[in-house]
Amino acid sequence: MRPAEFRGVFSALTTPFDADGRVDVSALRHAVGHQVDQGIAGIVPCGSTGEFASLSGDERRLVVAEVLAEVDGRLPVIPQTGALTTAEAIALSRHAADAGAAAVLCVPPYYTPLTRQEVLAYYVDIVAAVDIPVGFYNIPSSSKVVLTAGEIVELAGQAGTPFVKDSGAHVETLTELLQDHADSVTTFNGWDSLSLYAFLVGGRASIWGAATFMPALCVRLLEAVEQGRHEEAGALWARIRPLLDFCGSEGYIAAVKVASGLLGVPMGEPRRPLAPLPAEKSTRLAALLAEADLRPTGVGA
Repeated sequence: MRPAEFRGVFSALTTPFDADGRVDVSALRHAVGHQVDQGIAGIVPCGSTGEFASLSGDERRLVVAEVLAEVDGRLPVIPQTGALTTAEAIALSRHAADAGAAAVLCVPPYYTPLTRQEVLAYYVDIVAAVDIPVGFYNIPSSSKVVLTAGEIVELAGQAGTPFVKDSGAHVETLTELLQDHADSVTTFNGWDSLSLYAFLVGGRASIWGAATFMPALCVRLLEAVEQGRHEEAGALWARIRPLLDFCGSEGYIAAVKVASGLLGVPMGEPRRPLAPLPAEKSTRLAALLAEADLRPTGVGA
């Protein structure tokens, strides 16, 4: 599948852990099957919502292999394979490619500040090492790599990265990528609160962490916009937005995991040092899910 053909809501899937803090393969498989059943367009394991930074290399390979095995070719899987070193990013990307991934998404190295040329070289090396598409993960709040839309497109052209996940939370950059550079790069919106806006201005692909617990509702939002049912889209957004606001303010990963568990897809707790959601906040989240008419099947009425 070419990046230009990537469309729909891709779930930035959380990684389930058991009571001992190990990757829970059974829960992971169950979650992936649920995603497929709910009409998600693709899955992105080991991203930010998937707590990749707290996973070992072997754990990242395990998650990717299990997701691909459970999906079994039914939809595209795009693992996040970026790492602190080029060598590790290449090793993870090659593993994903060999396991059957449709593409890989790579965050820039996020500790030592890099020059523009070092960022470019990182992507050039990864692209040269695999025979599947490589995407640029734009998340300046974490990577400290701050680029304009034009600079992202220039990087994509020079490095050969034909798609980008834009989690920059910058409306102008997102708008330019979607409306001015759609022929040059495929853009996935990756910032929850801009999802409806991105769809309305022409975005037809997103990588969405909250789709872990409400995949069908996220899919319906895009479908409503695509089919011109804007009043319905507004009503769906009114159900979705309070949940996004809560997750964004109360600990995103912990909240997504609790919401998923409350809707029948247990994901365990975040890996330390991230803390679980306090009981009183879990109660508030349960109330918000009920107000959004989301039930334990994960489907809104």
